[in-house]
Parts: sequence; structure tokens; C-alpha cells
Amino acid sequence: MSSPAEYRRLLAPDGRDRRAAALLRHPDLLAPVAALHHDQLLDRLTPDRPLAA
Repeated sequence: MSSPAEYRRLLAPDGRDRRAAALLRHPDLLAPVAALHHDQLLDRLTPDRPLAA
């Protein structure tokens, strides 16, 4: 189970997070990170996974 603090940067980004957002969406930078975490990403995006306990 994930804690709410784990998603703070997604739910309430600060100025630094907002400035980094464009870089973080760049395909050349996103692809290697996504590849490293592919299985975990798919697990988090599974439609049958409960969103809350």
C-alpha cells in the first residue's frame, strides 16, 4: 500500500516540480526511466487494483 506522501509531488507540485515537468515528459528522458520501472508501472495501472483500502 502506498502512503499519501508518496504522491505529494503529483498532487501538489511546488515550483521546482513544475519547472521540471517539461523535461520529465520528454520522450528521450522518459523512455529509459519507464523501461526500468515497466513492471511496477503496469502493476500500478492495473484496472482491477483497488485505489484505497
